[in-house]
Amino acid sequence: MTIMQPKDGFQALLQGASGILKALGFSKRGAAYRKCVNGNCGIVDFQSSRDNTADVHRFTINLAIVVGALLEPDDGPVTSIAVSEAHVRMRLGFLLPQHDDVWWEITNSTNIAMLTREVMEGVETVGVPYVERMLDTGAVCEIWKAGQSPGLTDGQRQRFLQRLIQ
Repeated sequence: MTIMQPKDGFQALLQGASGILKALGFSKRGAAYRKCVNGNCGIVDFQSSRDNTADVHRFTINLAIVVGALLEPDDGPVTSIAVSEAHVRMRLGFLLPQHDDVWWEITNSTNIAMLTREVMEGVETVGVPYVERMLDTGAVCEIWKAGQSPGLTDGQRQRFLQRLIQ
């Protein structure tokens, strides 16, 4: 087994993710993959930890939806909105069986091929379906009507919902 630096292992994982996500209609920019449908944009974002070292690279996966109808003219195109500004934000780990904020870890001894398969199984089976479902503005409205506001305050949820149903 070739020993790979954790930072390089993360880049190899992203390369493996690229083939899968591009085949599902996502385009890559940095560590984020975007799919835009009907004026909305879904994002699968591989976020590195701020505390990474040369020996350990930790990352999580953010899922986000930008609702084009909620953008202001000076916000820019739907494809330029950051995950932190998206209208729906969810960590993949909360959709997985552990229902928790999952941070994966890469060290010199990590089997990158195995980790890529593990991570991408979750992305493909629950992450992408969640993003694709939420690309429908009606689905976003439904979760907001039900009182759910992934990544938003309740006040933001109510204001955004009001704007969409006017």
